Amino acid sequence: MFYVYGQRGKKKGMKVSEWISNEPDTIIAADNLKEALWEARGRPPRDGLCPCPPGCANEHDDSNPSFAVRTIENKLLFKCFSSCDQQEALQALIDNGWWKASEDGEWDTAYEDMARASGIGLAMDGENYWENDLAATHNYKYFDEAGKPIAIHLRWDREDGTKSMSWKLPAEGVSHGLDGLKMEQIPLYGLEQLINQPDAPVFFVEGEKAAEACWEQGLVAVTNAGGSGQKKFGSSLDPLMGRKIYLWADNDAVGRKFMINLKSELRKITSDVNEIHVNVPYKGDAYDYFATGGDIDGLLKRSEPVLIHLEHDKYRVELPTISGILQLEFSGVIPQRGAVQADATITVDNENFRTRLNLMSTSARQAWIREAKQVFSGFEIDWAPTLNKAIGMVTQAVFVDDTLSDQAEAEEPPEYRFLVQETIPEGSVSLWFGDGSSLKTTSLLQLSTCVAYGHPWAGRETVPTKMMLLDYENDENNFVRYTRRMQDALGIVPQKGRMFYENARGVALNDLVERLRMYIERHGIGFIVIDSGALACGGKPEEAESALTFFNALARLGDDITVVVICHITKSALSTPAMKREATKKPFGSTFWHSSARATFFIERDELTKEQFAVKFKNRKTNISAPLDDFALEVTFDDPDGGIYLSPMDFSQVKLMQEQSKEKKSRKDEILGLLQDTQMSLNDIASILEVETDTKKVKSLRSQLNRFERDGLIMKTEEGWTLA
Repeated sequence: MFYVYGQRGKKKGMKVSEWISNEPDTIIAADNLKEALWEARGRPPRDGLCPCPPGCANEHDDSNPSFAVRTIENKLLFKCFSSCDQQEALQALIDNGWWKASEDGEWDTAYEDMARASGIGLAMDGENYWENDLAATHNYKYFDEAGKPIAIHLRWDREDGTKSMSWKLPAEGVSHGLDGLKMEQIPLYGLEQLINQPDAPVFFVEGEKAAEACWEQGLVAVTNAGGSGQKKFGSSLDPLMGRKIYLWADNDAVGRKFMINLKSELRKITSDVNEIHVNVPYKGDAYDYFATGGDIDGLLKRSEPVLIHLEHDKYRVELPTISGILQLEFSGVIPQRGAVQADATITVDNENFRTRLNLMSTSARQAWIREAKQVFSGFEIDWAPTLNKAIGMVTQAVFVDDTLSDQAEAEEPPEYRFLVQETIPEGSVSLWFGDGSSLKTTSLLQLSTCVAYGHPWAGRETVPTKMMLLDYENDENNFVRYTRRMQDALGIVPQKGRMFYENARGVALNDLVERLRMYIERHGIGFIVIDSGALACGGKPEEAESALTFFNALARLGDDITVVVICHITKSALSTPAMKREATKKPFGSTFWHSSARATFFIERDELTKEQFAVKFKNRKTNISAPLDDFALEVTFDDPDGGIYLSPMDFSQVKLMQEQSKEKKSRKDEILGLLQDTQMSLNDIASILEVETDTKKVKSLRSQLNRFERDGLIMKTEEGWTLA
């Protein structure tokens, strides 16, 4: 502690240069020096400790103030409780114009009497003083590589939980202070362990107490002399060259920032620098971790990066950092033409940041790193090396790791399953294709409704599965209208969480995968219908590149997702018999589309009446079993607002109903003739026309009457039907 000369009584708020004076006959008020120290840091003054003077020897930021200023007997005293010794702090005061040395170059030592008068003990005093060497709680000795003591760091732990630290040289009779020895000139604490165990990993902690706690657990641990304020290290880090290092910061912002700065220094001499974060109280360290029951096994689990291969194209990387475990998830990882595209999600403290990038692109990685810094600006994380390490682990797994499986050692595969019996293979892609009026969408929406509720479809069993329509052709109103009419016909009451809708709004499937995967995970969706493939592929569907991009995007949705894609045939492709034969063999006439699907069906429609149709399904390909049977459905639209009915029928029925429909075309004249001069009920008309009273035929007759009414030919009264 020393005193400062200056002028007393100047008003606060004036510039330092205006009220600091080196005149020996007056002294500066303690409050004014405190104000100067705060103002020099650009921070508003506050009570208690102050920041260290700018330009102090160790250049620590001192974001936690550690410089004490007080007045005793008209003398101003100071002491730095951080990494500056008294002479270093004094020199900083001189350099800032806040201190004057005596003309003979000797420091004024009057502070000793004043310090004792105020109860502050010194090194040469008796053991009743808390800063007496003999009363120190700890004496931490720093040795050089030859085992010679270089400095001693004394620590006093007070009853109120606070502490005081002081440096001294290892010689008899010297007072406190390092006589000009700088922090970067002091070797690492624990250097002897480092030398004796050259192959052991090294834990770099904050403070000697934390280092010794690691020693007790058999770990090699070191710390630096200057604490979290040290920025210059000289050659003190050289013994760590080439070593595997774990940085273990105190649990506070100052400690984390220090370790990030230290990591930059260490990477100049070793490439294996890792970070640790454990659950300890605020400001807790290695000592607190072990004191509260932490063990080495738990520590090591949080010290090594982990790569988890979740699915064929999905990886999770967990990286320990001084701010906690950083979790990164890479999904839809597909190597393609020298690139590795992936959907990357960073999770920090339950906050997520998602993006899609090429892992092999330097510019894409740099942009990702910049964005992560902005999104997680409140976290002390060394983003560039951390994210590049995660990318390196994933690309290593994609290109280098051996993923071959031995057939002889493989588990017995499960049996093939169908989402819809003998129609839709589970966990794969099926294509339904035909012209624009073949009722593909209507048939598939009813199938989707049955799957969502576990209801049989056309006499075929289904596996109950949540579904979603990705729609490129219509809108949500149309989806809701049609599916509710189908539910009415099936006797199904709509339930929340079974059927979902997403309007693609023209965005190609390849650009929607990340969103769809989120829906799949969030809602448990297992069945997706895409209407239609031509719009979803993002290009010309007949071109191989568009098909490749589309099916790669489908693969990224997940191994267990069942997908049916509706594909169209243009009218021009059906213009000649020869063209029609080719167009009905493969979707878009493309071998690539045909080969990439697990099953394909060509669908065509025959009109039986204006409200009744036969929809024929012809299996063009399946590679999980023998060819699937062709089948047909009867689709009946009873009225615009009523149910839509689908029921199975065989091809012989189709031919029979086509013949019957020809007969029904002349029935119009019969009905109009019956009603010419009278009114008749539905049953009366059916009896005269010899229509059997089973449900289907009566429904067909009712549909005809309804159509005639809409056409303005007949009308319905209380007594029955009559001519309009």
